[in-house]
Amino acid sequence: DGNSRANACDHHGPNCWHYGNSPLPATFSIRSNSMMNLYLYLCIVILIALAVIDFKTFMLPNYLTYPFILSGLAINLFSSARLCSPTESMIGAIIGFVTLWLCNKAYYLYAKKDGIGMGDAKLLAGLGSNFGWLWVFPSLLLASILGLIGGLIWLRMKGLSTTEAFPFGPYICLVGILWIVDYLFKLR
Repeated sequence: DGNSRANACDHHGPNCWHYGNSPLPATFSIRSNSMMNLYLYLCIVILIALAVIDFKTFMLPNYLTYPFILSGLAINLFSSARLCSPTESMIGAIIGFVTLWLCNKAYYLYAKKDGIGMGDAKLLAGLGSNFGWLWVFPSLLLASILGLIGGLIWLRMKGLSTTEAFPFGPYICLVGILWIVDYLFKLR
């Protein structure tokens, strides 16, 4: 089936592959499942909205994080075009939440104050429910690196001390968007 797998290209040499009838090389071809694409574009919109809200308010609203988690579980449980297995999705949601919850509890024992909001934990649970548990720790690592760099820049731009809080959710959102773009355009 030309729409679901790569085909060798006779016109551009042996290392050129195309998906379906796309004239673009496979490394930049959009995957063909239009319903999954629509879902993923909606996820990008939700992640952008969450990032903007968190930058402005330091809050990630439940009315966006819960549907993000539940839609990831639903797409992987009930769709034939899933992003990961149903088991990986469920475990991903749990590990995503519990990892940041435990980090916050450990920080609380040390500093006697919360260090991270539970909106961030729900957001990471959403990434876990969509992409599976194997993506939770790489997502957290990449978001932490981006957050450290971006947070220091943000604090400097605001004229604040490095002991001040800054929103972490936008960096989790950015990582989620990167995973989605990678999936959609197969940038590997």
